[in-house]
Order: sequence, then structure tokens, then C-alpha cells
Amino acid sequence: MNAKELIQKHLIRQVNLSNDEIADILPPRFDYENACMSVEGREFHVDLDIANDKYFWWEAISIEVFLKPDLKAADLNNESHHVSSTARQAWEDCAQANNIIPERLEVMEVWLVSDWLYNKLDCQDESVVTWKGLPLWGRTGTGFLVEREDAIEVIARL
Repeated sequence: MNAKELIQKHLIRQVNLSNDEIADILPPRFDYENACMSVEGREFHVDLDIANDKYFWWEAISIEVFLKPDLKAADLNNESHHVSSTARQAWEDCAQANNIIPERLEVMEVWLVSDWLYNKLDCQDESVVTWKGLPLWGRTGTGFLVEREDAIEVIARL
């Protein structure tokens, strides 16, 4: 299914709420991943520890491409960083450990979506909530087609 078909089938309608209502049900979230990827010339990465099925972050200290066995050597202090259950948690740990303030992502639009799309958006770490029994998606982008949203394009490719 392409992004346009996904939208036609699973995006029901935009919900008109005031900014205060939006802030109450879908508070701003933080974009940890983009905050940590590259800050002041320091490059951070999150990888999956396959043996433990956990995520960890590390800081590259060279422009070389590191192979999996070299990840520990890539770490600035030659220490393993906190192992987290999710990539998001690993990014949050990275931001906190390096005093990085992530960008606030304000919800700009609220959409009523199908339960299927709600679950897929939740897996993409999008702002979703069930409010008064309704599955809602808080879109942080605006001014361009919904089918061009990164999360929608990723879901359509799955």
C-alpha cells in the first residue's frame, strides 16, 4: 500500500481542538534522536545489542566507519554506556548524559485515525493517545500533505 492509499483508508478526519485542549491531551514531546545525532561536532549513535536485545548509545571519536566489534573502541571513554530497553530511552540517556536539550515538538494538528494506524504510529514513536475512546494522532508537522509525513511514508513501506 502506498502512502496515499494508507491515508485514504486509515486517516479518518482532522479533529478541531483549541491549543489548550491539544496541550492537555497531547503534551509536547522531545525529539531526542535528532538532538543526539550530531551536536557541536560530536556524533552520537544508538545501536542494538543483539545478544541482550537492548539498545545502547555511543559517541564516535573518529570519522572512520566502525564495525560491530569496534563499537567499544569508538566510545569516547572506552566504557559501555547504559543499556536501555528502547532506542528512545537510549537517546534520552544520551541527551541527559551530555547535557543536550532536545527540540520540543509541539502538536500542530490532531487527527482521528483507525485503530490499525494508531498502533503503527505508536510503533513509530509518534504522539498518539486514546481520548474519550477515540484513537488520536498528534501531528507535529503542518503545511504539507499528511502522506509526506516521515512516519506515514515508513508505515506505507512496511
